Amino acid sequence: MANEYTCSLEPKYIKKAKDELQENEQDRLDSVEALRKWVNDQDYLKYDTSTRSLLRILRHAKFSQIKARETIEKILKFQFKHENVCKDIDSRDHAIQEFIKRGIILVLPGYDDEGRKIFFYRESVQPITQTLKEFTVEVCIRAWHCIFYHLMYDEMIQVNGGSIVGRVKSIDFYNAGMLFEAVLGVMKPSFKSKQLERIKTHSNLESLYKTIPLRMLPEEYLPDEYDGPCPGSCKKIAEDTAKLVTTEKYHNIIKEFSDFSKKQYNPEKKPGNNGDTAGNATVKTVTAKTEVNVAAETTAVVVNAIHVLAKTANAVQERIPVNVRIVVAKMEVNVVAETSAVVVNVTHVLARTASVVPERTNVTAKTVTAKTEENVVVETNAVVVNAIHVLAKTASVVQERIPVTAKAVTAKTEENVVVETSAVVVNAIHVLAKTASVVQERIPVNVRIAVAEMEENVVVETNAVVVNATHVLARTVNVVPERIPVTAKIVVAKMEENVVVETSAVVVNAIHVLVILADAVLERIPVNVRIVVAKMEVNVVVETNAVVVNATHVLARTVNVVPERTSVTAKTVTAKTEENVVAETSAVVVNAIHVLVILADAVLERIPVNVRIAVAEMEENVVVETNAVVVNATHVLARTVNVVPERIPVTAKIVVAKMEENVVVETNADVVNAIHVLVILAHAVLVKLVYVMTAIVKLVVNVNVEIAANAVHAIHVLAKTANVVQENRMK
Repeated sequence: MANEYTCSLEPKYIKKAKDELQENEQDRLDSVEALRKWVNDQDYLKYDTSTRSLLRILRHAKFSQIKARETIEKILKFQFKHENVCKDIDSRDHAIQEFIKRGIILVLPGYDDEGRKIFFYRESVQPITQTLKEFTVEVCIRAWHCIFYHLMYDEMIQVNGGSIVGRVKSIDFYNAGMLFEAVLGVMKPSFKSKQLERIKTHSNLESLYKTIPLRMLPEEYLPDEYDGPCPGSCKKIAEDTAKLVTTEKYHNIIKEFSDFSKKQYNPEKKPGNNGDTAGNATVKTVTAKTEVNVAAETTAVVVNAIHVLAKTANAVQERIPVNVRIVVAKMEVNVVAETSAVVVNVTHVLARTASVVPERTNVTAKTVTAKTEENVVVETNAVVVNAIHVLAKTASVVQERIPVTAKAVTAKTEENVVVETSAVVVNAIHVLAKTASVVQERIPVNVRIAVAEMEENVVVETNAVVVNATHVLARTVNVVPERIPVTAKIVVAKMEENVVVETSAVVVNAIHVLVILADAVLERIPVNVRIVVAKMEVNVVVETNAVVVNATHVLARTVNVVPERTSVTAKTVTAKTEENVVAETSAVVVNAIHVLVILADAVLERIPVNVRIAVAEMEENVVVETNAVVVNATHVLARTVNVVPERIPVTAKIVVAKMEENVVVETNADVVNAIHVLVILAHAVLVKLVYVMTAIVKLVVNVNVEIAANAVHAIHVLAKTANVVQENRMK
């Protein structure tokens, strides 16, 4: 049977068939043979297995074996359901001949510029009521079938246009009337974009001429000045068509296609309809089942995989041609296949299974993400299982076609199907990204902390994940410290065998963030002492001038009041204790907390109410240890030290975050000096400058008061004070 076919297409249309229909000259007949074998193997249907018949079906199905099989079933189902209009059609029947000669539907001679056949339906010939009085509905439909059937083996139509079973490229309406256009306008929103592109209306012939070549139109529709080739009048075209379908060639084609003695369709015998669960060659939708029932519609994958495997199996039986190679499912990291359709569909399934494209996932599909009660465990084997499941199903469907040498390689990595923890990291980063996306949008560029660098591979070491998590938490603590429970603990990304993060790492990260923030503030302090704390959404700038001014103003006033008494009346609090650091620093702490509260209030006033910073609450709670309290206090001290960093000896150390039971601060002389200065200043504020405290309250209420000049003076005096303190210390 393979030798009965000779291609009649021109080279340009052969290329079009390859580009649009995936038709390959080398394996064209192999595909026909595969479909023929399937038809012959079925007990519930019989169909014409000639090459021209099956090739027509395959072109309609774009060489998809499954769609071709479905098309054959649909044709048989329709024909056996409507035997009265499909069975035993005789194109020489008198009534059919009369209907065709009326010219209600014309087949315009020749092809248009794109190689398409044009059917010209003229509703205006006579009212449909009149037609139904003269002809029965059965005669009308059987006449239509004659017109279409005699062209169904025309390869130009199969490749370029409507091949009876489907390739309609354009529907043009001329002079349809306002009512029709109004109805069409209402219905258009329900059409697919592809359908809308093919439906065109023409209010005049000039518009129609742009679509249909003049050489093909009947003379009644041509302009008066046209003197080119013409097929004749509508009557002549109709009579020619009526005569054509009665010729021996086309009469036999129509008779053969409507001969039911060579056809059969009994769906009750179809495997699977009465308890047959063993599977058959007709492929149904394969649903990938993971351990938590991740269901995904993978019909397209199976269709294409079976199509390729079937062609390859048939080719193998005749010694596989060089151009037919299949690399099926090499899956260490990617599903690799030289056949582009297989790659696209297989990776599509993997993407859908991994919830990368959740909108395409079946309603019953469940996303397998992080199980994080105590361990962030992601069973990513499900992805590989899905792919292997699809391949296994595919192999089972076409196992009779697969030779021994064509076996699927199904991702045996070493001994087990193991997915590296990169997938786990992806999930962790996904959670962090959600949190970071809320925080990062509201943090200045220079204070922005990259959570995950994903350029080509999402490969992040476990430690990096922990750092990122604690880093984000630390930033959150810094912004809204009052919102974090005192007893909070950080439980981050315990992976596989519990990745435990010591609280020291938390403190290090917290201090690291605080230092970055302090540096950013110091770099950005202009003359007017403006501190940009947070840029939120459209750069919500918190003008915390008042905070800095309050501190520097108090210091300046204090120095101005008792400049000569600083070293005389100041009581040195050295707090030298053997086991505990005892210092009268309550005033310092009060002042530090006061400044911190003012700063927090200034920030919170400018944070939108609807902004909630959700920080990785992983089923039990992401908890921050009591380090936050100490961090807040040391944060104030660190910022105080950073105001005059060049004035502080290098040996000054603030040991923070030894926080198992006690916060131990090394009481070297430099630290004592710093605390001593703070105590003196705080004492002067509390005892002698009540009116200054009143001014501070007013400044807190009105954050936007510009007192840049006072701030500059204050900083200047502060610098002098620091010099005096340093000289006294040296003495």
